[in-house]
Amino acid sequence: MKPLRALAVVLLGLAGLAGCGGGAGDPGASRAKEARPAKSERLPPVSKRSLPDPAHTSYFRAAGNGLDPPLREGRTVVTHAPIGAPPVIANGVAYVVSRRGYTRIVSLDTGHVFWGQLTFPAEGRSRELTAPVADNGQVFIVTDDGYEIAMGVAEQEYEWSFDTNAQVDAPPITASEITYFIANRTTLIALNEGNLHRTRGLGVVTCSPSYDNRRLFVANRGGSVISIGARRGAILWRADTGASLPSGEAGFSLAPAVALGHVYAARGDGAVVALDEKSGELAWHARVEGAPESLAVAGAPGTPAAVYVVSRQGRLDAFDARSGKRLWRYDVGKPVVAPMAVVGHTAFVSTAGETLGIDVRTARKAFRLPRGRLTPVGADRGRIYLAGDDELVSLEAARG
Repeated sequence: MKPLRALAVVLLGLAGLAGCGGGAGDPGASRAKEARPAKSERLPPVSKRSLPDPAHTSYFRAAGNGLDPPLREGRTVVTHAPIGAPPVIANGVAYVVSRRGYTRIVSLDTGHVFWGQLTFPAEGRSRELTAPVADNGQVFIVTDDGYEIAMGVAEQEYEWSFDTNAQVDAPPITASEITYFIANRTTLIALNEGNLHRTRGLGVVTCSPSYDNRRLFVANRGGSVISIGARRGAILWRADTGASLPSGEAGFSLAPAVALGHVYAARGDGAVVALDEKSGELAWHARVEGAPESLAVAGAPGTPAAVYVVSRQGRLDAFDARSGKRLWRYDVGKPVVAPMAVVGHTAFVSTAGETLGIDVRTARKAFRLPRGRLTPVGADRGRIYLAGDDELVSLEAARG
């Protein structure tokens, strides 16, 4: 079987773009052409910060101030194609990739498409894309086959390309203008404008790496968490949680979260561990009922820093981030089908039919939206954004 390859597309020179239509064969192409922005509407620069958070805390801290319930549903932006992965939200703009290989840059205020086309228009075919990431004013997209390409969007030209000759198994992260991702389920790749470095010997890895303080952290299916130096790619430590906390299913399928000097990770058997970020020593461990769906680490004002783990069976547990003591548990009552996130003082979880906001101070339901299968993807300019199949739903403070 021919190995797949990895592609990273760098979207450069974004400010001042004119509206462009979609590529041939895209079901949203004609709609994209009709939705050109007004001449006065300019595409703002991309955030200088790394987005989404490469530490994988799933906590929208500063952006969430003033966005506690009561909330109301605001503008819904149609993305003109099925969303393939959580988009990047920055400065009133969504950078979206579709399952059919199209890239969209969409205004969250008006719904206008600044730019949108097939990632490889010359080939006239689609390629599967992973989640976009942004860093220092650039947007990176990784696909599971092709080349690493830098693309000047304003000129619609490729600046440079690089063939990584690897299959990409999970969404990338970016930090300090370097893109990191797992290739062939065994190797960490660091990529910067065609300069590539590989770290092997990680075991089987099916989730994204995490980054904090010039270190990367990987959790594998064998139950180990591994720390890697970002500069040289050397393995700094390896913690085998399967040996210290044996169980029937000791593997990790969720990216670890890094905060407060610790690495937090949730195994498939429900074990939750906190490891010292520098040494890998076990700080504490706890357990949840059922298989974890997602994990968040948040220090909401007025509350102790906490680790939140929601299971697929619908139980949301909060643990003290420093001691591991269980703070509370909330029973959603239905299976949770999308990743969670904490915005301000609210933990958002979504089932097949509804999205709930749980107040982390009281462990009580504070918000309900009768729409399910929504993933919180960001808080920007006074709104919270939830991604659905082909739309972005916004929540804003309810006034009056």
